Amino acid sequence: MRRVIGMLAALVLALAWPAGCGEGAPETGGGTLEIAVGVAPLAWVARGLAPADARVTVLVPPGASPHAWEPTPAQAAALQAADLVLVVGLGMSPSIEGRVAGDARALVFADAAGVAAAHDHAHDEGDDHDHAVDPHLWLDPALVATLVRATHDRIAAVQESRGVLDDTERARLADARDAMLAEIDRVRTDGAQALAAHAGAGLVTVHDAWGRFAASFGLRIVGVLQRAGESEASAGAVAESAMLMRQGNARVIVVEPQYSDVLARRVAEVTGAQVATLDPLGDGDWPAMMRANIAALAAALGSAGEATP
Repeated sequence: MRRVIGMLAALVLALAWPAGCGEGAPETGGGTLEIAVGVAPLAWVARGLAPADARVTVLVPPGASPHAWEPTPAQAAALQAADLVLVVGLGMSPSIEGRVAGDARALVFADAAGVAAAHDHAHDEGDDHDHAVDPHLWLDPALVATLVRATHDRIAAVQESRGVLDDTERARLADARDAMLAEIDRVRTDGAQALAAHAGAGLVTVHDAWGRFAASFGLRIVGVLQRAGESEASAGAVAESAMLMRQGNARVIVVEPQYSDVLARRVAEVTGAQVATLDPLGDGDWPAMMRANIAALAAALGSAGEATP
């Protein structure tokens, strides 16, 4: 039934999508600037750079899987109306990426950051998946800074095409960009200080999403507990996961609100490891999401008494 609903939603979007949209461009004449973003972390970039009266729509709502997302009629309308569409790329949101491929309105984070493309295949909801290239680009502050600069330039171009890029708007955009870059630097500096005592510490995760985050703050991902199709704490999965942690000298397991933590918590009971709940998507406030994840991880590492290997 879920797949039928998804197909019907996709048909609605296909019917609503204007012919030749791949070669489209924003219309001139001002009005409300409309921006659609694939996942919530990109909303912070869009909202921070857009004018105050702009409308920013997050297509994949918090708690939903970007890999399995299909548009509702309202989301299809927002995507159709957008002057600018921000997507991650690398197969993060296949349904969105496929529909805006080659569209002049699309800004692909991976392309702006110079990250090579991964694979191209669809995911069913709940699928365990393995990206050849980690698409969770927004968990790396340096890459987010790259996106801010690219989005600044793209919004300036859109505003110029709409006939509203005067000196005041140019100054506003530049100030907004610089303020956001400064905030990214603060997040990166504060995170480095909070996690400095745990440099080199090993982490095990339930989802292969945290490699860029770990590398940004001097940590290591030693493995992923979630085996294909398995989230329950079978004896074999627990034993295998406990061995993975011992081999990697890991004392913290990272779980996420979007995934089952049954196996992780059973492994923690067996090994004495700490469990840290981190959210890779958040609610659209990127600095708050990053600071909350940094604080939760620092607390777990401190409790685990993790020493540098």
